Amino acid sequence: MKKAGWIIVTGIGIGVVSACSGGASNPVDACYSAVQAVCAKIYSCIDAQTIQNTFGYTSQSDCVTKGDATQNCANKTCPQGRTFNANEASICINDINTEACNQLANVPPSCTQTCQ
Repeated sequence: MKKAGWIIVTGIGIGVVSACSGGASNPVDACYSAVQAVCAKIYSCIDAQTIQNTFGYTSQSDCVTKGDATQNCANKTCPQGRTFNANEASICINDINTEACNQLANVPPSCTQTCQ
């Protein structure tokens, strides 16, 4: 499960590197929202003790803090030549929120479309 969890945090981060979020109007806010959604999903699917033993997160807020730092959300931009798509970002967050727990290792395709 450790590998799967990191895949979702960093895998969505790969999509999020370009940005992702519900209601965000820019890649920075999108990144923060995506990290929050991923951490909420992890904590809704896995018990806190397993998360701490597997990922080292002491709480959901610790997951968010570390995820924000790992994804460098404060400096997130779309790659040169691409434009942030708020609609796709919103779809990404919805897809994260509705993803089944047994699909945590899968990055929703919408999360790779936030910068086009």
